[in-house]
Amino acid sequence: MHGLKPYFDRLRRILKETRKETEFFVAVCFLITIMAIFVYTVAHSVIRNAANDPQNAMAMDAAFLLSHNAPMGPIVPEIGVELSRSQETFIQVYDEKGSLLDSNATLNGKSLKISKKALSYAKKHGESYTTWQPEKGVRIAAVIVAFQGQNPGFVVTGRSLYTAESRIADAAKLCLLFWTIMMLSAYSFYRFRVRK
Repeated sequence: MHGLKPYFDRLRRILKETRKETEFFVAVCFLITIMAIFVYTVAHSVIRNAANDPQNAMAMDAAFLLSHNAPMGPIVPEIGVELSRSQETFIQVYDEKGSLLDSNATLNGKSLKISKKALSYAKKHGESYTTWQPEKGVRIAAVIVAFQGQNPGFVVTGRSLYTAESRIADAAKLCLLFWTIMMLSAYSFYRFRVRK
């Protein structure tokens, strides 16, 4: 330990002499990190919310028509959407008890149902936006809209989050690149100030 004392003394002296520069460097690093996190959070929110746009319009229109007793046939397309591979938007209609009435969505060739808990939340609030994961690797941006009328129920529309999550991953990489470049720049400036 006595042999290490000169090194510790030297380190304390260097830190004392460069205290202002070190404090400034730490503050800049903190600010850069906060900026990177903020930019990523905003990008994540914008991309994820945008993933609801097509479904939201479809669900609202379908709920309006069904609340005015329109037939279900023209509302639910005949062309099926296989969620294990398709990124097309699908639509489902449920009765007020949560029983599936019609759907053009399948997963591995089988029909699927959203949870009654999600439907209950939509019934209480009128609508709901959620990420539905019926199985591992299949994530769906789902919109649920409750409707009234002679036969009340729910409209559920959704589509795969694959594209949106790919864009979020790209945004994360860009934010990490930004953070790395800014941190290296800050460190280079710090080293320059300390050596000056």
